[in-house]
Amino acid sequence: MVVTGYVVLKLHKYTLYYADWTNTRRKYRIDRLTLHNIRDLRRVFNGKTIVLMVNKEQMLSFIHDILGSVNTSKCSEVEDIGSASQILNFYLQTTRKKKSYYNYQREHWLTILSVINIHLLIHGSLPEDKLLKIIHRELVKYKRDITASALLDKFMSMNLYQRIDIGNVGNIMLVSHKHSMVSLPESKTD
Repeated sequence: MVVTGYVVLKLHKYTLYYADWTNTRRKYRIDRLTLHNIRDLRRVFNGKTIVLMVNKEQMLSFIHDILGSVNTSKCSEVEDIGSASQILNFYLQTTRKKKSYYNYQREHWLTILSVINIHLLIHGSLPEDKLLKIIHRELVKYKRDITASALLDKFMSMNLYQRIDIGNVGNIMLVSHKHSMVSLPESKTD
């Protein structure tokens, strides 16, 4: 549970739905709340967290009954537009608030990995220089302070990709210093 940032709490059909800006989602059955759950929920109100609530008045009554006296000065009413995570994403977008630094970083790296994998899926393999150009474009787009070759080396050290030497194919002689990259699909990529 976060102690800073943004959290949405939504009560629906005897279940409390929780979503926070680090992409954590939880649900608590009201009739099955444990002491540990209650401690977790109390921490949300004791930190610097902005707590967004659907039906704030009803939620504050529920919070008081379940958690006792907590600091509710940072609670705000939000419109019910769907799940707790949808409400949170909508709030962050409309107020132009950034997601947590962790999510912000993760989205960049996963997007770059996805772009590489899409190119490799389309082409089967790519010469390293073409792949470096693709990575460079993505790094510029996200204003990342790392070179394309350093990032590719990092991905290689994580065994996400491997180099394959291209030799004679039919009558076509390929230069031996050129390498192509192939994706190794496995759970690490996820």
